Amino acid sequence: MENNKYLSFDGVIGRRGFIINYLLTSVIVGTISLAFNILFFVFSPSLFGPSFGSVMNLVSIFLLYPSLERRLKDMLGSEERDLNFYLAIVAVIIGICLPLVNYIVLLVLMVVEGKITGKLPKNELLRFNWGAFLGTWIWGLFNKSYKTLWIIPLIITPVAFPLSLIYGIKGNEWAYKNKPSNSLQDFHKSQEIQAIVWAILSPLLSIVISVSLIFGSVMYVQNIEKQHPGAVKGQIVKMFNNVIKMSSSSVFEKYEKTPQGYKFYINPKDWKKSSLKNKNTYYLIAMYNVMSDEGISLLSSESLNNLVNTTKIYSSFNEEVLCECIVPQETQVNALNMAELLKKYIKINEIPSTP
Repeated sequence: MENNKYLSFDGVIGRRGFIINYLLTSVIVGTISLAFNILFFVFSPSLFGPSFGSVMNLVSIFLLYPSLERRLKDMLGSEERDLNFYLAIVAVIIGICLPLVNYIVLLVLMVVEGKITGKLPKNELLRFNWGAFLGTWIWGLFNKSYKTLWIIPLIITPVAFPLSLIYGIKGNEWAYKNKPSNSLQDFHKSQEIQAIVWAILSPLLSIVISVSLIFGSVMYVQNIEKQHPGAVKGQIVKMFNNVIKMSSSSVFEKYEKTPQGYKFYINPKDWKKSSLKNKNTYYLIAMYNVMSDEGISLLSSESLNNLVNTTKIYSSFNEEVLCECIVPQETQVNALNMAELLKKYIKINEIPSTP
């Protein structure tokens, strides 16, 4: 028995149902990640790190597991659990945990026809609806499919794309149920016309909405600046510092201020694998972090020579110096020219000792 429910272990699920549930999982996990990232960014950037991504991967596996089980039963041709089924489950879980294998596993689950659902008669209604994919919530209003309104608060986030795909896959079902046609042929013809209309209007609407958002944002910022001079600048500086703290916590294992200067520690294996451009960027992140701690503005002309010359990146394995920058005293470094001068005077250890 085919069962396309999201959280259920009964029956089997075909390719189409599995793809929808996979996309729905992406939307749920993406929305949760987005919400937590905003909270971390605003209140405590130091909490954000690689461990958060691992937690979200576990949440994805937990939510998708019922669909994985039903899909495997469909592919194996039996609704009962046997030894082969359990071995397949183990293989799938291992595949999902390994990034490279993950894509291959998902592709197989989405492409291989099931032995059970593959014998079911094809439903001509279940075609991809390009009007729903391109028009999303506006198409939904026209076709009385109000579920598409969920995309509005998420329209400028990465979650919008998998949500649009769900609308494209499910669009015909919703539209046909809410606005019945005399025949399936008339229905498809109507939806094809809508798809052409949205293929033309979508790019134009995207431009209009983008320009409107930019114009509205500029007017809003100008209004705030008039009422509270310096407030916008202060908020921008705060946001930049939060980004730097977040980046620093994801790159470096720790950092500390000592009488000799600031010390940033990184795993030498990660350092060795990084490109020369990334190593330069890591030192720049460290310096912006130091400036934030020292309360130095991004527009300040204050000399940073002493801070630059005493800020170093060390190996967390044996405290070997991996990166430093010695700028001559006659060359003044400030916030405005720091990035350019660091490229000239930076010294990088590309072959550090590793455990």
